[in-house]
Amino acid sequence: MGRRLPSPARRPRHPAPFQQPHPRFYLGGGSAQAWAISAKHADVHLFWGDRPETIAGQMAEIRALAAAEGREEALGFGMRLQIICRETEAEAWEAADRLVRGVGEARSAAIRANVANSVANQRVQALLAETGGLIAPNLWAGLAKVRQGAGVAVVGDPAQCAAVLQRFIDIGCHSFCLSGYLHDEEAERFGRLVRPILAERNAGRLK
Repeated sequence: MGRRLPSPARRPRHPAPFQQPHPRFYLGGGSAQAWAISAKHADVHLFWGDRPETIAGQMAEIRALAAAEGREEALGFGMRLQIICRETEAEAWEAADRLVRGVGEARSAAIRANVANSVANQRVQALLAETGGLIAPNLWAGLAKVRQGAGVAVVGDPAQCAAVLQRFIDIGCHSFCLSGYLHDEEAERFGRLVRPILAERNAGRLK
């Protein structure tokens, strides 16, 4: 005999989201279409790594689109980045090099072919091709050799990593989605070595 379902009045209700009226809507993308959707609907437009001055220019363009929708104050900005932080800069660059060491051109060519229809991916590949990897001080596109997507990393010692992130904060980015290899170890280092520097520089702004 099957188990009887509880009456509707006794059935558990789905928990309501902590954020009200709903979780914040993050949207990324480098195309004009993605920018228009963010301007109209997103709470945060999330950029992949690029030079801070380039991001600042794109923020101005998207903010103008949001203003046309009456949402200039409603839309915020964030960065999606990898992070490779070590006690010294030399150790950080050695760790970065290990991630791409031995990767052949066939692998990189396959990634380039697979992202041919993505504006954001094409931008990361262009940065890699133009610079060989180092697109700004301690900002490295070398991971794009081995992966598609967010292939720009902050690389350096704690003070250098904090300085790169601070440049993005100073142009108006308030949200950061950071990851690394191995993720749990990188997260621990960030929390111990980098976050305290940013917290001191941005009193009352970090959550």
